[in-house]
Amino acid sequence: MHERTSEPVLAAARLLAGQKGLRDPIYLRLDKRTSMLEPQALGERPAATLSIRVEGSNTAAVRALFTRIPVVVYTDKDGDASLLDVQLARQAGADGVAAIPVGEGTARGVLLVCGDRAALADIAAHAERYIHPGEAPWRGSQPGKPKPEDYDPYLGGRVRRAAHEINNPLGTIKNYLAILKTKLGDAPPIADELRIIQEELDRIVRIVRALAHGDDSLAELSEETDIRLLLDDLLKVTAPTWQPRGIQVINIPSAKLPRLICNRDKLKQILLNLLFNALEASPDDGEVRFEITQITNHKHERFIELQISDSGPGIHPELAAHLFDPVKTRKGDGHSGLGLNIVRTLTEDLNGIVSFKTGSSGTTFRLLFPLG
Repeated sequence: MHERTSEPVLAAARLLAGQKGLRDPIYLRLDKRTSMLEPQALGERPAATLSIRVEGSNTAAVRALFTRIPVVVYTDKDGDASLLDVQLARQAGADGVAAIPVGEGTARGVLLVCGDRAALADIAAHAERYIHPGEAPWRGSQPGKPKPEDYDPYLGGRVRRAAHEINNPLGTIKNYLAILKTKLGDAPPIADELRIIQEELDRIVRIVRALAHGDDSLAELSEETDIRLLLDDLLKVTAPTWQPRGIQVINIPSAKLPRLICNRDKLKQILLNLLFNALEASPDDGEVRFEITQITNHKHERFIELQISDSGPGIHPELAAHLFDPVKTRKGDGHSGLGLNIVRTLTEDLNGIVSFKTGSSGTTFRLLFPLG
């Protein structure tokens, strides 16, 4: 049974429906239990017969859901529409689709509207009009939850201004990425590499928005994640940092692994921090080794076990005692000294456990993530 649609979302839908060149919008609301965008009724209009699985989707709806900014795609070769977007637009006799993020907290969702090129171009050109319709005055905040400006009004303002300025070049990069995708086509490995870049850009947008608005209402969103494919993507995108040093990165996944139900962004951040930590510890022409397996303990509880080993000199006992504490680093070059502290925090957020062992022949970090 569908829940009653909030009045602010209905108002946003009426605003879209009243614009020349746009068709009647469809409302999809996020079900965090299933990680699905599910159809909802809009006033007297019944719910559409459309559901979208969040995991692995490159639809306009899912991109808008995560980036929290309007996404416009066209069906012609200059666009970046998914197959579902193309089908929706063609059924409506439209030139493309716009996805507008709406709602907040547990009522997070997307309004999908098809339209002609002029109407869609107006949405793309004036995206600021459509950011966060249907939200409360303090967008993304929760009762009793401090906002950036609660800690320091000057800092909160600077963070928001920085987020605004960062979004501009990111938008430009994403536009040129769409052009590159059109020129280079869908043949592997180019299409795969462009997909990774797109995902990383979207992840930057989500991080920046969370910093600027205290908006972490999607932080607990779980997806079915293939940890092997995720690690493969990370090794591809980081290869330029370790290949020139002659380092071998060896990935030894188990032949068969169940998918992990977790927050994909958090898992990616954990793996990146551990990878960069291992690369930094290893000498030129050294080796970094990943091993992923499924294990079962004496209570018959199942886990994904991931081990990452470097070929460095090991960790001094004095440092090992405080390895996961945030420290002021002396490394320079942009290091914050927070990498392993972030690893521990995010691993615990995913109900996992992180540990390590070290010696003169290197250090191995071990992660355990429970399977449902």
